[in-house]
Amino acid sequence: MALMSDAETINLAHLLEDILKHAGWQSNGVSQAVFTGLPKGVIIETATEKPSLNLLLSWLNQLGFKPNGYLKPDVSVTKIIIGTAM
Repeated sequence: MALMSDAETINLAHLLEDILKHAGWQSNGVSQAVFTGLPKGVIIETATEKPSLNLLLSWLNQLGFKPNGYLKPDVSVTKIIIGTAM
């Protein structure tokens, strides 16, 4: 998910989607969203903790994105939110 009308976050979202698809992850595509509070950085929301998610968080951190991961048992799919101020 990327911020509405923000070309930089949309491009990053598509790039991450391509990388993750090549690594075997499934994707429902990139979508844009409007938030009441502007999200910052990379935010990952998932129902369960998995080793592959920990690897993704570590990799994004090494790239300098300083991602935040949140366990949310009520979400049905893992969401990666690309915010501002990367």
